[in-house]
Amino acid sequence: MKLKINGVAYQMDTLDTIKPSCSAGTISFTNKRIALAKSVYGKKRTKKEMQKTMWHEIVHGIFYEVGRKRLACDEKLVDDVAKAIIEVQEQLVQHGQA
Repeated sequence: MKLKINGVAYQMDTLDTIKPSCSAGTISFTNKRIALAKSVYGKKRTKKEMQKTMWHEIVHGIFYEVGRKRLACDEKLVDDVAKAIIEVQEQLVQHGQA
C-alpha cells in the first residue's frame, strides 16, 4: 500500500520474511519503502506484533520526513512513541472514535 508521511509517499509491504531473518521491519528513507515481516526466526507474528512494528517504522519515517534525522535513528525514542500511538489508538477504537 502507499502511505504518505508528511507528504512523502512510501510503499509499505508485508513480506513473509525480511533479510536478515531476525528483522521484524525495516524502512528505507532513500527508497521510500517500509517492509514488515510476517515471521521472524521462522515464527509467525501476531496481528498485535505486526501493528507494533508498523507504527515503529512509521515513526522512524515521521521523524525523518519532518527533518529530525537524528531522532529518526533513536530506537528507544521511536519505540516509545510507537507504543504511545498504539495506546491512544486502542482507546479511540474502544470508544468508537477511530
